[in-house]
Amino acid sequence: MVIAGFVLALFANPFGYSAPEDNLSYRDFVILHKQAADRLQQRDPHARVLTAWTATDELTKPFLGYVKQPMSVIRVEDFSYDQLQLAHLASAQYDVALLFSTKQTPPASVLDRWPWWERASRKYFGFHRDLSPELAAEALGGRVAWEGRRGRQWIAIVSFDRVENAGCYPNRRTSPVSLDQRSQPPGTGGS
Repeated sequence: MVIAGFVLALFANPFGYSAPEDNLSYRDFVILHKQAADRLQQRDPHARVLTAWTATDELTKPFLGYVKQPMSVIRVEDFSYDQLQLAHLASAQYDVALLFSTKQTPPASVLDRWPWWERASRKYFGFHRDLSPELAAEALGGRVAWEGRRGRQWIAIVSFDRVENAGCYPNRRTSPVSLDQRSQPPGTGGS
């Protein structure tokens, strides 16, 4: 019976929520995180990324194999409603959000039906309920730009439509223009 229990635990967790690294679904977790890191590095390698651990390490430590260059990361504890509300208040500090399932959600759980079990899990094991990608994006004031799913794992990149002052960001393709040159009428050639 013990061996049967271990074999069952490799593929499923009938007793409740579990961390992805607790069974073979960790492979799905790693594949999804690598895909998201590649996408972030290709689309916007200089973005400030809001995310939680383990992605904080994945995006800042190239030796882990997820990124080639470290990215700037803003850390939250998890993707629960309370944490995302705090992050929304500091929205000027990040450009995109990388959200993912921090725990596997079982299709049915024996223990999660009892409120006392959830209270004990919160107190002793840091239990929380992650929001879905769509609800999390809404809580942050953004939209899901990319989403990946494998098994019970998911990951999403959330982008934000923000108004920015274009004058604050010099165009790298042209030479800088001084204020004196801009004030000259066209064709006068300013000095």
